[in-house]
Amino acid sequence: KAERKIWILCGIYFLLALCSLMARATADSLFLKNFDKSSIPLMIMAAAAISSVVALFITYLCARYQVYGTMKLALTALAVALAGVVVAIAVAGGKVVAVVTYMVCDVAVVTPMVLFWGLAVGVLNPKESKQWFGLIGAAGTVGCIVAGYVVSLASRSGQVDVLSLGLVTGLMLVVLCGLAKTSLFDQGEATKTSTQPTKAASTFRALGGMLGNSQALLMLSLVVLSTMVICLIDIHFKFQVAKDHEGNLNQFFGQFYTYSSFTQLVLQLFIVRTLLTKGGVITAITVLPVLLVICSVSALLFAGEKGVYAGKFICQVIFFTIEYAGLQMLFLAVKKQSRGQMKSVIDGLARPATIAASSLLITATLAFWQQDSVVRLNAVVIVAGFVWLIVAWLNYRQYLVSLVGMLDSRVIDFDDESDVLMDSRFDSQLRVSLAKASDFEAGFLADLIIGMHRPDWCPEFRAMLDKPDETLQRAGVRYLAEFGNAADREHMVAVGLANSPALRKEVVFSLGAHCTGRDFRVLEPFLDDHEPEVRCACAAALLNSGELSLNVRAGNVFYEFLHSENAADRRHAVQCLSM
Repeated sequence: KAERKIWILCGIYFLLALCSLMARATADSLFLKNFDKSSIPLMIMAAAAISSVVALFITYLCARYQVYGTMKLALTALAVALAGVVVAIAVAGGKVVAVVTYMVCDVAVVTPMVLFWGLAVGVLNPKESKQWFGLIGAAGTVGCIVAGYVVSLASRSGQVDVLSLGLVTGLMLVVLCGLAKTSLFDQGEATKTSTQPTKAASTFRALGGMLGNSQALLMLSLVVLSTMVICLIDIHFKFQVAKDHEGNLNQFFGQFYTYSSFTQLVLQLFIVRTLLTKGGVITAITVLPVLLVICSVSALLFAGEKGVYAGKFICQVIFFTIEYAGLQMLFLAVKKQSRGQMKSVIDGLARPATIAASSLLITATLAFWQQDSVVRLNAVVIVAGFVWLIVAWLNYRQYLVSLVGMLDSRVIDFDDESDVLMDSRFDSQLRVSLAKASDFEAGFLADLIIGMHRPDWCPEFRAMLDKPDETLQRAGVRYLAEFGNAADREHMVAVGLANSPALRKEVVFSLGAHCTGRDFRVLEPFLDDHEPEVRCACAAALLNSGELSLNVRAGNVFYEFLHSENAADRRHAVQCLSM
């Protein structure tokens, strides 16, 4: 059942990504065919404004009908709107149709994807999310690659816009039928309508609350600054495309998105995880501005007008892989009760509002950008890139401070949030905190570190094993049983034999879970323990050793417990079988 659920999610996301990129490429090319480049900023501004309104309306619908119901409503409305757009393009065409098409497609690009991730989070638990989100994301990237290829093929036809958007409409109907036929996403009865006004207004209240929070303001500044730079590059990219590829816009956009999506897939599969693990959050949130500064310097020195293609390619590839992952990691240092509101403010309001404001500013200063555009564009990107780096560094410092604060107040959920702990700088901070902690605080930190499943903490846990506090000794046993060596196992047995029955049982259960082959022999002394529960636990563990002599002896001991006339002994045997 779990595998079926994952394949359904992968299939839906593949189709939605296919629809999204085909709609994006077709809308861009159709608009550029009907308007000159001076209209591009105005159109982007109008689309961003509409996206903000739609995002707020979607928030209201999600509160009223839940994400599943909202997804079906949104796909139905988009399919109807796209069908109308296809008919209008085929019958009439013209500038009005091009504007309406651009607006409808802009909503079709963003809304289903956002709602999909809301559905995915609702049906996957945290462990499944960590295990399968990468595969689901890769399915979407493959969909983007296919979309670019399909648009390129359709561009050979005289009715490329009708074919592309007609296919998008059909695929949305397929997704809608799939959602209607499966009960996977059914989340029960919708919330009562009396709470809806509060839900719908939460985004604005969250924005007001963020203005007094330094961490929220820094994150908001980072998103606003990065969005402004990316929007500036995107507009100039479309200026250049309109100039260089006037006769084959669909084919160009299809090929561009195919190559960029393929590069995204390579990054997702082979580079992103390693880069984030080794470099952490600071690498994730600074790699894009660094690359854009290098690209702009190169454009000034060598590439000229063509440098904007490289800038757009870098934005398209890096933002949706490394940069966005870094931003999500920053959110993990925000307390859970505030995190959802901050995300809704940043993604649902601040980002589209920034795009609209940036587009309006570029429209008002269009004469400035049209004269000596190469120097002016790249100079602005270089300056903004350095400011972006400073803001990113300030965000990273606040991220570390917030994580340490969450440690001190013990509000980190090990299962939900252990991904945040792969940051190398936080790893160093955690070691310092552990070295300075009292025994009570060290017990909490030890649980956190064990939840990270990292093999490079053996010295710290060896020190815990030698402390008199039994809580720390148990933590040392649990960690070293998994990551320690033969000497550690022997030392664990010696410490266990010299301490309480509870610690001896911990040694037996932990080593029994991680030993293989002849390693089980280290547990033999516990078969002669004077405590029945320890002897029984050891016998049960050694039954899995695979060593004939150990199996025979352990089997005899366990048989005695299982068939004992003493009820307590039989209870020990049953408990050990259930461990």
